[in-house]
Amino acid sequence: RRTFQSLDENQLGEGLNGAARNGSSTSGLAADDAADRITAALAALPDHYEEVLRAKYVDAQSVNDIAAERGQSPKAIESLLTRAREAFRAAYERDKQ
Repeated sequence: RRTFQSLDENQLGEGLNGAARNGSSTSGLAADDAADRITAALAALPDHYEEVLRAKYVDAQSVNDIAAERGQSPKAIESLLTRAREAFRAAYERDKQ
């Protein structure tokens, strides 16, 4: 499975880049832990949530592109993304505890 960028892409991206630049094992462990939690949270989601989140945040597709690919309206995809983000956030937080 591919790893997934957090919904706060900038924060996770900076953390991963900082760990790579500094060669810090502590930062690297934190980044590995975050990546593992993200992967676990995604795996806990229904397939349609995981698919739309991956399309948006991993494949960097626009809402319009996702809608066209899935045969849905952009508004439907926006709603689906909102529900998928909420489900992801809940699964990610559950894994933290």
